[in-house]
Amino acid sequence: MRHRPSAVLAAVGTAFAMLAGCAATDPAGTGAGPVAGTDAGPVRGAIAGAVHTFRAVPYAAPPVGGLRWAPARPPQPWTEPRDATAPGRLCAQDGLELGRPSTDEDCLTLDVTSPAEPGGPLRPVLVWVHGGSNVDGGGGLYGAARLAAEGGLVVVTINYRLGALGFLTHPALPGADNLGLTDQQAALGWVRRNATAFGGDPGNVTLTGESGGGAAVCTQLASPAADGLFDKAIVSSADCTATWSPERSTAPRPREVAQRRGQVIAQRLGCSDPATAAECLRNRSVPEVRAASERDGAGVGPVVETPELPRDPATLLGEGALRDVPVMIGFNRDEERFRIYGEELGRGPTTLGHLRDEVTRLDGPDAPAVLAQYPCADDGCAATTLAELLTARNYARGVTDAADLLSSGAPVFAFEFADQRAPWFRELPPARFPQGAFHTAELPYLFDVDWAGPLDPQQRALAAEMVGYWSRFARTGDPNGGDAPLWQSHTGPDSFQVLAPGPGGIHPAAGLADRHHLGFWAERSR
Repeated sequence: MRHRPSAVLAAVGTAFAMLAGCAATDPAGTGAGPVAGTDAGPVRGAIAGAVHTFRAVPYAAPPVGGLRWAPARPPQPWTEPRDATAPGRLCAQDGLELGRPSTDEDCLTLDVTSPAEPGGPLRPVLVWVHGGSNVDGGGGLYGAARLAAEGGLVVVTINYRLGALGFLTHPALPGADNLGLTDQQAALGWVRRNATAFGGDPGNVTLTGESGGGAAVCTQLASPAADGLFDKAIVSSADCTATWSPERSTAPRPREVAQRRGQVIAQRLGCSDPATAAECLRNRSVPEVRAASERDGAGVGPVVETPELPRDPATLLGEGALRDVPVMIGFNRDEERFRIYGEELGRGPTTLGHLRDEVTRLDGPDAPAVLAQYPCADDGCAATTLAELLTARNYARGVTDAADLLSSGAPVFAFEFADQRAPWFRELPPARFPQGAFHTAELPYLFDVDWAGPLDPQQRALAAEMVGYWSRFARTGDPNGGDAPLWQSHTGPDSFQVLAPGPGGIHPAAGLADRHHLGFWAERSR
């Protein structure tokens, strides 16, 4: 299915920008920040070095009161320039991932970061969907100054409803199944209408995300409601081939599973009566809703067999029926070391018994074959061995399969981020074993994030190359250009681009299939 940008939406955005005017830096000489006109009203941002930033810009009305569990509505218009210099609220979450809990529902906002340099042609737009397994995170946690200033992009980082407030299936709440998904689509619609006011090209939009955000990009590639809303896609640390299971909380759930889950949540909240369930649910506090929906650890996420997602993205991918746009897709070499680190914080060091129990739980009758493929004789190798096999099982296998399937259409560029000395979290205890290129380790190379330690000179050079690759892809659908090492379009595992610091650190990934035992895992999936 070939996707083409929506000429109508692009034209609307261009026409509005001609009326509202592009972002102007203090045209009256008042010493204030830049002003941009959106279709709801003007916003005044800030100058931060070489970029303009506009923070907490509403793309939808607050989903509170009667709008809780309702599709996003347009924001109430305003006439005077709205202050857009302070961070927005995070959508309601427990904050376990980044230590920033929130009970806010008035959170449907986005941040825009654009080059301060005026004039010139409209710039490509990069829209970032944050990760967090549909329960944590926020767009405002990702500073996009380098992508904007060095990459010449207009970067939009978005919030969307999380947890049961974003994904709840219940007969009393029609249309509530996929609100996190449709919030993302509402933000993309805002970009198509308003990008020109910030110097962005509404006809050249790249949707990108990591982890749960990367899974969201896969889902948007399958959603008919997203047709015409973006032109290219970047998927990081997510498996587009994943079908739902209790272990894969970000994979779309069958509607029957989601309905059973919604009924349990309503019962726990004392909202079992069908006649009053909707009002009852909307009257419960955010902490009550979260407690009822999260206490047993069951995942939440998009729901298939719905208007927004009629069919499972993994099935569509296998049929070659996902939206056909240029794609970059990749994973980190040591993704699951971070997961094992987190588990050890609660249970202590990983033992050979832990390794065997986990493999038996996941692979059942195949467990002996898996353990033979990943030999480990004592507790000393248990943690890294378990992380290695889980990385292959949960990331490398799915990403390579997805790259193979996607490359039958538009160009695909695949990568393996492989910095073995990636900076660790500032506020977390050191790991008991080397973390290597762990899950989320690539983010400080693209964004300014306050939770990661600093990059050394070689890592800063890698970051500059990655910003170049990402921005060129957003501009043309091809990451190549300038003096950067050649990145082959995808033809198989050896064409993955390894991204690591130091001389020769960026190179084609010869040996990736052997390193991640892809032949073995391919046999297991048959």
